[in-house]
Amino acid sequence: MRPFHELSINEAEKGIREGELSPTDLAKSLLRRIDEVEPRVKAFVTIDKEGVLESAEIAEREAKEGKFRGPLHGIPLGVKDVINTEGIRTTSGSPLRRNFVPSRDADAVWRLKQAGALVIGKTVTHEWAFEVFCPPTRNPWDLSRIPGGSSGGSAAAVAAEECPGAIGTDGGGSLRIPASLCGIVGLKPTFGLVSEAGTTPGGWSLSHMGPMTRTVRDAALLLNVVAGEGMRHLEFGSSRPTDYTKGIGGSIEGMRVGIPSNHFFEMLDGRVAECVKSALEFMLEKGAKRKEISVRHVEYCHPALLAIGLTEPADYHEAGIRAHPESYGLDVRTEFQIGALIPGKYYVKAQRFRTLFRMELERVFESVDVLLTPTVPASASRIGQKFFNFGGVKEGVSDTFPRYCLPFNLSGNPAITVPCGLDEDNLPIGVQIVGRAFGEEMILRAAQSLEQSIGWSKHRPPIR
Repeated sequence: MRPFHELSINEAEKGIREGELSPTDLAKSLLRRIDEVEPRVKAFVTIDKEGVLESAEIAEREAKEGKFRGPLHGIPLGVKDVINTEGIRTTSGSPLRRNFVPSRDADAVWRLKQAGALVIGKTVTHEWAFEVFCPPTRNPWDLSRIPGGSSGGSAAAVAAEECPGAIGTDGGGSLRIPASLCGIVGLKPTFGLVSEAGTTPGGWSLSHMGPMTRTVRDAALLLNVVAGEGMRHLEFGSSRPTDYTKGIGGSIEGMRVGIPSNHFFEMLDGRVAECVKSALEFMLEKGAKRKEISVRHVEYCHPALLAIGLTEPADYHEAGIRAHPESYGLDVRTEFQIGALIPGKYYVKAQRFRTLFRMELERVFESVDVLLTPTVPASASRIGQKFFNFGGVKEGVSDTFPRYCLPFNLSGNPAITVPCGLDEDNLPIGVQIVGRAFGEEMILRAAQSLEQSIGWSKHRPPIR
């Protein structure tokens, strides 16, 4: 067996269930790994060393007695620091909450614990989970690069093998962007499939919670646990209980892969385009069918998301900014203050557009099974870098990274990013697969097929 910190969730769970690996040894191995790399990666706000060892000892005793709580028995996971954890600080990246210790777990964390998972620590987020930057966390592939955000701590911790999986949130790409930049799998489920109860509110109608792992199967395993049975979304109806690992390795022969002819392949790095093209060729070799499609109205998604994504958190933070303006970073305070000035009619118009765009995607998915796009237009930027240059056109880093992700926060469709190659600097590149509402099984099957074809498991970040 490989060093325990290198194991996937699926491998570790199998080892524990078969008696070849103890939860205590796994937790100790991960804590040693954290001691080795955390001073450089800085992925965690809080590491619950005593708590995870105590929980691991209990899980070990239970395993010896043949008592397994669920499919994650004894598996330590990271939790983004905007998600409440009972007895462990949840700071939301803000001085206002530096000492906030929740008295109960968020719904998703409760589900993870019920399935046997252990919380190893809280991962870094940008203040109030609001930006693509995530200081002080570094990218394990190149410590001079950003990990992306706002779930950057979760992505970096998983990529650096400090934990085999983590939970992040995604309001405009906040989960998929860092997953792509750090070379891991990131799954944004259908809006409403995973409960956000117990999570610091941001854009409440945009935010999704989902798994961040090193393999597609691990993402499906975590989704099995955190997805709520019978969760309901007004626009999409009710979900149904399912096993997302079932059929994940099935054939993609005949799968109709939609390639957008507009927006999603504009203003991007040439190497990103090459890697996504190669990913498509892998799918075609396995029998998938390519179909060029146009996604109408997508150019209006960004302004619509801004109108919603600034107004909703501005409402939540209004009292906090009035009482303690100095406790907010200048960037987020300015954004929230702008949001407070957006007239209500523009918020309403943005919500009306959201309905129109959701209807457009329903039309698109009548003729295709999945959409294939780059996850982000470029690989990880350097710390302090302000702009990208695409063919002589300058674009701010904060505008570049969410460009291909945010339309699906507006629509609520499920989307997954999987690594599909490396750029000239050996930085990871991700490809995004999008499905119809509650189409997680389809995008996971497509992602698993790609993962097997690309053989990404042989690539590991150079940090040691």
